[in-house]
Amino acid sequence: ETVCFELRAAPGAAPLVVDLGSGARALGAALAVEAEAAGRAAEVEVVLTHFHFDHVMGLPFFAPFYLPDARVTLRCGIVPDGETLREVLERLAGPPWFPVEPLAMGAARYVGFDPAESFEAAGFRVRPIRLNHPGGCVGVRAETPDGAVCVIGDHEHGDPEVDAALEAAVAGADVMIYDGAYDARSHPQHLG
Repeated sequence: ETVCFELRAAPGAAPLVVDLGSGARALGAALAVEAEAAGRAAEVEVVLTHFHFDHVMGLPFFAPFYLPDARVTLRCGIVPDGETLREVLERLAGPPWFPVEPLAMGAARYVGFDPAESFEAAGFRVRPIRLNHPGGCVGVRAETPDGAVCVIGDHEHGDPEVDAALEAAVAGADVMIYDGAYDARSHPQHLG
């Protein structure tokens, strides 16, 4: 499975999902079943850290997009100049790459954010964390009065300023999820 993390501010609260990698298929199915069992519309807020395929490949398989009453908010702070978040996502999850247009089926809301500014989502205060990754990428610090969880992925260490800011951003978190593709031995041959 590729990156897809579910965070809840409280039991039964709408989830904050960080990235829609291949794990989004199983998560989306579980959220649809949960909503049906509770007799309510599915509600989910998604933060995309960036658009590399391993972080969005589950997008067209995410069940809430196919539920007519679902409330899905998609957020990303790394959007190419001259494009909107909706345009980028519809290009990734529609023809010719996928036979239907899942993002047009539901009431998805598209929200760009400034990677330097915090925002509220799914009961969390979300603080984006700038990471060093080709094309740009953000990590996420999600906070409630009860604690903080940081989700960090695809960060390439070596920029002292970015590394120091990352260290400060995750300081004091209760949990840090750190996703990386390479260990110390194999990393040098994959720089950049």
